Amino acid sequence: MDNSFSLIGRIKVGITLTIFHWQSEILPEYLNPQHLFEGVSQKLQSYDTKGNKLSSLRTHDFDGIPLICAEENLGECSFSSS
Repeated sequence: MDNSFSLIGRIKVGITLTIFHWQSEILPEYLNPQHLFEGVSQKLQSYDTKGNKLSSLRTHDFDGIPLICAEENLGECSFSSS
């Protein structure tokens, strides 16, 4: 059984891209690809439900911790947990 999960985003009508792809084979044992998928999916849905418009996902370094930031306006990243 393939234990991988992908989060797909639509950028235009009929055009989709894989945004995240988690594979259990490359994750540490304590991480579960399904839980990662569900958590990120829920946060992105909440972001959209609150009326935010996602323009980009960018990587950032926050005190040595790699982060992916959802940005409404390119270059404006907020590190809040909400």
